[in-house]
Amino acid sequence: MAQKKEEQAKKSGRSDTAQVQGALREKAAQAQGALRENAVGEHAKFRALRALLFDLDGTLSHTDPLHLQAWQKILADSGMNVDADFYRSFITGRTTPQVVRELFPHFDEAAVMEFSERK
Repeated sequence: MAQKKEEQAKKSGRSDTAQVQGALREKAAQAQGALRENAVGEHAKFRALRALLFDLDGTLSHTDPLHLQAWQKILADSGMNVDADFYRSFITGRTTPQVVRELFPHFDEAAVMEFSERK
């Protein structure tokens, strides 16, 4: 309905600001209603949960050796050698795309994301 009002305002050739604003307010209200309905539905999914386990990397499972191996393998393909010291000082604590951007400054964002996905 809001779209219809907006189209009518455009067709009439008038710049009826109030009519356009009303149509936009109606669109916003519809969007908020849809978001609210979705949020309620999503909340219902979690009511049955008794506990939620949140693991920060290294808290319950020490995965650094696996990440080191993955970096060693993917960067070896680019002629780079990654040892444990380099890994700890340069890679640990950073996101994969951050590391890739710094190691390969000539990569565009698509190449950064593709490389990151391969890692």
